[in-house]
Parts: sequence; structure tokens; C-alpha cells
Amino acid sequence: MITMDIQDISRFYQEQVSGRPVVYVIVGNLKCIDMKKLAEYGTIVEVQKKEIYK
Repeated sequence: MITMDIQDISRFYQEQVSGRPVVYVIVGNLKCIDMKKLAEYGTIVEVQKKEIYK
């Protein structure tokens, strides 16, 4: 059995996650999403379902 505590989780975050680019995935109807407001947070890359399941 492997055990870990909050220090292990914090160390992992600092070593493997912190400082790297973040990608958010939003799935939904574009008519219901304020794309201009969303663009304030970064670059938007729009993909179609057929591009994901190649």
C-alpha cells in the first residue's frame, strides 16, 4: 500500500505542474458562450468532434 500526505501532493504540484501552461477544455453550445469574454483569458482554439476522434 502506498501512502502520501499533503506535503507529497504539494511537492508533486511544485515539481510537475507549477509554472507550466494550463489548458482548459470547454464543451458546449457556442450560442450559449460569451466568446469575447472567454477570449480575455487567453487564446481560443475551436475544434470539431471529427478532429478529436481521428
